[in-house]
Amino acid sequence: MFSPEIFKSISQINNVIEGITTSDYSDTTNSVWGVVNKHGEYTKCPHTHCFAGSSRVGKGNKFFINRIQYNGALQTVELRKKHHKDLVKYYDMLFNDSVWADVFITKSGEEAVSTRFIVARTDVPSNMLIQAMQACRIPTEYHNTMWACNDLVDGGVNPKLAFVLGIMMRGGNFREGTVDFLDSGTNHTCMDPMYFNKKALKRMYDGNCQANQNYWNNPDYTSSFRIFETWGSQSDNELCNYIKENFRPKEILGIEKAKAECLNPFKRPERVVKPKHLWEYDLAIKAMIIFAKQIEEEFIYD
Repeated sequence: MFSPEIFKSISQINNVIEGITTSDYSDTTNSVWGVVNKHGEYTKCPHTHCFAGSSRVGKGNKFFINRIQYNGALQTVELRKKHHKDLVKYYDMLFNDSVWADVFITKSGEEAVSTRFIVARTDVPSNMLIQAMQACRIPTEYHNTMWACNDLVDGGVNPKLAFVLGIMMRGGNFREGTVDFLDSGTNHTCMDPMYFNKKALKRMYDGNCQANQNYWNNPDYTSSFRIFETWGSQSDNELCNYIKENFRPKEILGIEKAKAECLNPFKRPERVVKPKHLWEYDLAIKAMIIFAKQIEEEFIYD
């Protein structure tokens, strides 16, 4: 829950945001952010290309303000209009249902997409705050993760697990092409699937992170726990190996054989999926919605 001091000062934020001008940001950078102290004074942070400078802002700042940057696949206004519902859905889920939900003061995806500003608390562990800010960048820099998160949650998958599986999904650009769920990338250290074994995934479901000090007391999010070890320090790749060994979409969906090759010379042939762990996006998502229950039974409720 928010502290009383947070509630008393929220009105300051609107004044701060209104005072931020175009000279304070650039659409060519990946992230623009700043902090607000107890007097309502805004300080633009020293490194706007990522959150690397967020550990050097000093103590005692009450709010963290981040600006959504559309400098990637959703850079054009036309694409943002086309995918507006997905953007709003993603941010609504991030602000309200993710493992980082308590970090955010902004709770409306529509508000975030329209104003492009996201406000967060600082009376939270510094590693959780920076993870949450990295998750805000997913629609711009890892938009395939956004599609997967949205579609998995729409199918009934727990949002916490959907984020992990979304980050593990490779491919699926604009819900097209072939995908797998074997990526061990970190989405700018948002979270690292390599570290998710049974113990770590249970800790995440319970919200039991290895917490740093609150950001307003100590903004150094890199110690004492590295940010990608927030849910555990194991590195056995157990979840990824489990998916690799057991996730078979065609068997899960009861599809006996792959689609026949198109012989019509006037119709563009559908892509033939040959690699062992690659599947069409729609098929993979439908199967993963079912398989996610098996993951929970194996990793969470065993």
